[in-house]
Amino acid sequence: MATITLKDTTAVAGAFVYLSGTGFKSGETVNLVVKGQVAGHLPCNANGDFAGQMQVPRSLATGATSCAAVGNTSGLTDDNAFTVSS
Repeated sequence: MATITLKDTTAVAGAFVYLSGTGFKSGETVNLVVKGQVAGHLPCNANGDFAGQMQVPRSLATGATSCAAVGNTSGLTDDNAFTVSS
C-alpha cells in the first residue's frame, strides 16, 4: 500500500514543504500533484520509498487542499490533506 506523509499540515503558497512516502515501486519517480498541477517529482529508492521537498504552487488560494503522490510506472496513489495559509 502506497502512502504519503507531509511534515507540516499548513503551508503558505510558494513555500517548500517536506514530505515522504513508502510503498511505491522500486526506482520509480513519484509525481506530486496539487489541485491537478504537478508540483514536483521525487525518485524512489530500492525499497520504493521517497523523501524530499515540494514547492506549494503559488497560484493556490488559502484553504483546504491535498497533495497526491502518483507512481509514474506503478500507478500507485495516495494523498494527504493540508491547508494553504496566508
